[in-house]
Amino acid sequence: MLFQFEDCEDSQPVRRRLTELAIDFIAVNASEGYPEKDQVMVKLFGNARTPALWDTRTGALVQGRETCLAYVDRAIGVHCP
Repeated sequence: MLFQFEDCEDSQPVRRRLTELAIDFIAVNASEGYPEKDQVMVKLFGNARTPALWDTRTGALVQGRETCLAYVDRAIGVHCP
């Protein structure tokens, strides 16, 4: 599950990588100004910063563009130069 929003420059590369690797994911639009979504993110991640990735298969919680990208690559065995 990817907590993100369309105009977030840090979310875009994570969405793109998941799509390129044909990984199915649920995108939760978590733009600013929606306290009900912020509450869920704060409960899971401790804050409401995007992008944030919750791997529901493993329970892993990762946040931030580079951390999310590295997690996705590790999770499926991609080795980047």
